[in-house]
Amino acid sequence: MYNILGKIFERRVFFTFLLGISSGLPLALFESTLRVWYTTAGIDIQDIGFLTLISLPCVIRFFWAPAMDYYSLPFLCKRRSWIFTTQLLTVIILLIMAVQDPVNAPLRLAILAFILSFLSSSQDIAIDAYRTDILTESEKPFGSSMSVNGFRIGMLISGGMAIIYADTFGWHIAYTIMALLMLLGMIVTVFSPRTPQEVTHHSFKEVTFGAFKELMSRKKVLYILLLMVTYKLGCEYGTCLLQPFLIRKIGLTISQMGHLSQEVGFFSAIIGGLLGGFLIERFGTYRSLIIFGSMHMFSNLGYMSLLWIGESNRYIASGAALFVESLCGGMATAAFVSLMMSLCNKKYTAFQFAVLSSFGSMGRVFTGPPAALIVIKFGWEFFYISSVLFSLPGLWLLFYLKPELQKAFSSQGS
Repeated sequence: MYNILGKIFERRVFFTFLLGISSGLPLALFESTLRVWYTTAGIDIQDIGFLTLISLPCVIRFFWAPAMDYYSLPFLCKRRSWIFTTQLLTVIILLIMAVQDPVNAPLRLAILAFILSFLSSSQDIAIDAYRTDILTESEKPFGSSMSVNGFRIGMLISGGMAIIYADTFGWHIAYTIMALLMLLGMIVTVFSPRTPQEVTHHSFKEVTFGAFKELMSRKKVLYILLLMVTYKLGCEYGTCLLQPFLIRKIGLTISQMGHLSQEVGFFSAIIGGLLGGFLIERFGTYRSLIIFGSMHMFSNLGYMSLLWIGESNRYIASGAALFVESLCGGMATAAFVSLMMSLCNKKYTAFQFAVLSSFGSMGRVFTGPPAALIVIKFGWEFFYISSVLFSLPGLWLLFYLKPELQKAFSSQGS
């Protein structure tokens, strides 16, 4: 127990945890929470499905990642200056979103959410690079788990807490409060430790073409990129319409959704983060990817079971389903982040992590429209069963790429 607490409060690991909260905070505000806002406004489910495209910057972030690898802003260090700037701009956009209304101006709010997505992706580029640069090889497995833990807590704040505030005080107050919370992330950035040694590049061309050439020269790189896409594809597909499902099909209220996300999700994130970090160190990253990925593959079936439960028990059952899915998701994501850090060349951290995480975000971005069509045509049961099938390619690729992945893990003993 003391060993785990010592690892949590090791300065570099602890600040990656705090920055993980800042990284996760904006995400729900242009994804799940935004979908709840549109759902309660009476927007059609097919249109809500298209809201997942707002997260497109998460997929194309590698286009501007080289600039964040090459250029430095004239304050703090390179990584922290970019983090601080994106946080400041995020606060401004959230304050503007707070005075919008999806009933009267759904497109305007969606455009602002798209800008928020761009800023969130940019903050992630800088934080991912900072985490990869600052953690030692021995700290990376547990550090990645704590970062994911913080990220999920940030999502729960902007998911569960924001929804509760919206139900009590209105959406405008909820988004204003989230903007104020982002200010705390700016304070964390100022006091976070400086990266021990920053790589200096001779030219912008080296950052872009050099980083891309190095990545693409690796053995079976196309299969590695395909693994990035497919590892969490089934679960991201299975949760992209979770808010309309729980509110419209299962019959939960906004307040119930908020309390489940905040309370159940919080404990599952904490347990999943700590357990994930412990088990990754015990089993190694490769075996953890297989075990956690297999667990996460079946976790969405808990939501399908809600269709067969009486209305009086659906709230408790929804909490149980959310706990299991969040727990498995947190563990799988921790292993996945550890994998991406292992695959990055430290000379090109921002660009290469952005490329890998961009491919990893594709499922979250592009599954919404086809998922909505499948629900409309075949129903919710078929939708959740198909989510299991979408998970199989990623697990098969883990076995196919075992030699290449274990070589990447060898530097950190995973």
